[in-house]
Amino acid sequence: DAVLGGVRRLLAPGGEFYFSDVYADRRVPERVARDPLLYGECLGGAPYWGDFLCLAQRHGFADPRLVEHRPLAVTDPALAARTAGVGFHSATWRLFKLDGLE
Repeated sequence: DAVLGGVRRLLAPGGEFYFSDVYADRRVPERVARDPLLYGECLGGAPYWGDFLCLAQRHGFADPRLVEHRPLAVTDPALAARTAGVGFHSATWRLFKLDGLE
């Protein structure tokens, strides 16, 4: 929230920003979010894809564009068991400061 708000303030009109992160295909359950190992692996803190879009739009990035994404495989059997039911993706979004966009 703070990052997108700060970026919005710093961008000049017409400016753009690329934002890459790990995203989840659903809201991560508390057991995943509170797991220190999963958090350290960038899985526990992964935002839900849809929540990120809402957050970007709330900060005035009306038309986020997906630049690239790929599924992330959790190949460690112990970690896969702890994240069961949640799919993860690496994605890059392109956000624009376009004040007149409807």
